[in-house]
Amino acid sequence: MKKIIKIAGYQGKESVHTSATNQFINLIENQFIVSFIQDITLHNHKASDLIKKTQINEINISYLFSSYFTNLIPKLMYLDLPFYFNSKNDAFNILNKNLRNFISNELKNIHNLILLGFWDNGTRHISSSKSFINSLDDCNGQIIRTTPNKLHIETFKAFGFIPKPLDVLDFKQALLNDELDAQENPLTNYCQFKVYDTQKYLTKTSHVYGFCLFIVNKEFFDGLSPNEKKMIMKSAEKVNFFQRKLALEEEENLLKQITKKNVQISELSEESKNKFKKISKTFQNDF
Repeated sequence: MKKIIKIAGYQGKESVHTSATNQFINLIENQFIVSFIQDITLHNHKASDLIKKTQINEINISYLFSSYFTNLIPKLMYLDLPFYFNSKNDAFNILNKNLRNFISNELKNIHNLILLGFWDNGTRHISSSKSFINSLDDCNGQIIRTTPNKLHIETFKAFGFIPKPLDVLDFKQALLNDELDAQENPLTNYCQFKVYDTQKYLTKTSHVYGFCLFIVNKEFFDGLSPNEKKMIMKSAEKVNFFQRKLALEEEENLLKQITKKNVQISELSEESKNKFKKISKTFQNDF
């Protein structure tokens, strides 16, 4: 008899994360009965609820941006250090070489979760309803939505912003209520959440290369047969490569779509980037 497997995410049907999840389902559905809650925030749950729901086995498998795991594993703040990594490949290599085993062991031994892989959560840029963010002066006094990562919050405060950390559910509402001047997100979220409706100035800052953790409840996984475990791990491995390739392709396509929304796009100069890096460096050294 097939086992039931419950999967949940927090993004819409056009998201690469949703596409990757559907691909994962295609690979396992011959052996499992699968239910998939595509976007938990549409059911009035915060995106961060995915972690707890997966820990207690209410959901068996989920994915979520690494920032939401920093309360469980503080060292994950490392991944959100603005202007720390030189490129996306650099970030992925450091993540896999320096942190993968540590994160996997922390999740498994302490938090009742098993790491299935890392997903590309996009290169993060800054948008604003007021101006481009081409200099530190442009940051002054602008209310910006940030991730819940404390290090992230403090760094953006040092840039001159007024940080407002919000879960995805609250972020969507804040956009509708016009409570934000700026936000920082990958292009996929800028489009998925229709930020372009209210924030027409997009500055390509590439300040963070984001990751999602793809996870399964340990108790659920331990209860699977050897063949079922093998199918889950092999399917996850395939989907991790599929997701990253899809994410890279999506970024190029999204820029074309954004220009059709009358969004003005600027790119942070190397001179300005170095000034941001100088401030960020103090937090990097502390960390």
